[in-house]
Amino acid sequence: MLFLKINNFHKYIISENAAVIDALNKINVNKKKIIFVINKKKQFTYALQDSDIRRALINKVKIDDSILFLKKKKNFFLFKDDKNLELKVLKIFQNKNIFALPILNKNQSISYVVFPDNNQNNPSLDIIIMAGGRGTRMLPLTKKKPKTLVKFKNIEILSHIISCIKKINFKNLFILAHYKYHKIQQFVKKINVNNKIRINIINEKKYLGTAGGLYKFKKQTFKNFLVINGDVIPDINLKKLTFYHNKNNFDFTTVVKIIKYKLPYGVIKNFNNKIYVDEKPIFEYKYNVGIYLLNSYVLNYLVGKKIDMPEFINFLSTKKIKIGEYIIQKQLYHFTSPKDL
Repeated sequence: MLFLKINNFHKYIISENAAVIDALNKINVNKKKIIFVINKKKQFTYALQDSDIRRALINKVKIDDSILFLKKKKNFFLFKDDKNLELKVLKIFQNKNIFALPILNKNQSISYVVFPDNNQNNPSLDIIIMAGGRGTRMLPLTKKKPKTLVKFKNIEILSHIISCIKKINFKNLFILAHYKYHKIQQFVKKINVNNKIRINIINEKKYLGTAGGLYKFKKQTFKNFLVINGDVIPDINLKKLTFYHNKNNFDFTTVVKIIKYKLPYGVIKNFNNKIYVDEKPIFEYKYNVGIYLLNSYVLNYLVGKKIDMPEFINFLSTKKIKIGEYIIQKQLYHFTSPKDL
């Protein structure tokens, strides 16, 4: 689930001295089916949804009456300094039938308002290409250049990756680089993206593994990130991946592919001292292709130390993080050695 953070929230607030008709008018204007009531000190007191007002009118409350007659005892809000704020927001939207959530300052005034982003058919997200590794398994090709600039079919791997992600709606594209950083920087300047892509190159001065470098994005709140390893061409339907992630309310989705391996021998099995032969069995495995979709608050579990993605996923599995798998059938180009080119 994505979130919309609204700092200019004036059309979503109303004084506690207002009348019911004023609240109705303001809800009609903001078109969000909700209004937040504040007192003289501009502190949040309670929220009113259009359903609350309709119910009150049925119960013979008049439109000229004060909205104080509609005050609710139970309200949902969070403080902006709360730990794991984004995770708490997600749980409230998943479990409660509310249209928006106020995030408060310490003095209980509203700092900003958060809305669920229901535009999941055309999602917008930030994309991070992990291009920091030395690519030692690709030697000697990576002796003078990073792996993402090695050519495949006469085109750099990085160009292939960018061509795939241009097919979806996204806000920003980040490249996290370390080894031969300046060569990637020079290459990006030459890429013709028709002014449709904003590429931000981040210099990972100390390499923190295939997951640890994401620590640099911890302050990017209320967003989903698509993370792509710099050695895989993500030629899949990324829109479907994002929709699947949002539909299932996953915190972290990893793209996996199923491979089947037929053993060319008969396997001996012993059950209660009775021998059986399983002739040339087929084993099925799922492997991680190096494409991930994650909610930003997952990055709160990174502490600026080196950690690779498999270890990070295993760690998240011990926490209250909902991890999902997105299975693909298509064979992707994945470059782990020169023979893959």
